[in-house]
Amino acid sequence: LNGGTFALGGDDQQTAQFFGTLTLTEDSTIDFGSGGGTIRFADSSGETWNPGATLTIVNWEGIPTDGGGKDQLFFGNDATGLTAQQLSQIRFENYGPVNLHLADGEVVPVPEPAAVAAGFGLAALIAWRERRRMKRIWELTRERISQ
Repeated sequence: LNGGTFALGGDDQQTAQFFGTLTLTEDSTIDFGSGGGTIRFADSSGETWNPGATLTIVNWEGIPTDGGGKDQLFFGNDATGLTAQQLSQIRFENYGPVNLHLADGEVVPVPEPAAVAAGFGLAALIAWRERRRMKRIWELTRERISQ
């Protein structure tokens, strides 16, 4: 990729695209669009990427950290399909700068720690509220029984 956007088309059908190795020479974008899609590049770890270039992934609707989902991006068939430097040059829109290269070759983003912390905070707040609600129900039930 030497600049510009590679778009999957945005239709509502699951599409699979298979390609050879990827070389990144300029800032470029892969746009998954509104439809589901899978892009498979061959093992690109032997290719030279411009270290100043970024590959931005937009409209991706996969499953962060675990892989799978509506959209998937693969490099090779295992976790060696990209170098650590190449992996660091990929940016998923709406996610932090950290990505994982899974054992099956899929590349996925890791949610920002702030987002994870916010999720845990929300879960704790809901648990606290439910505990208070259950305590109140128990107290009302005890009052009725004692009457």
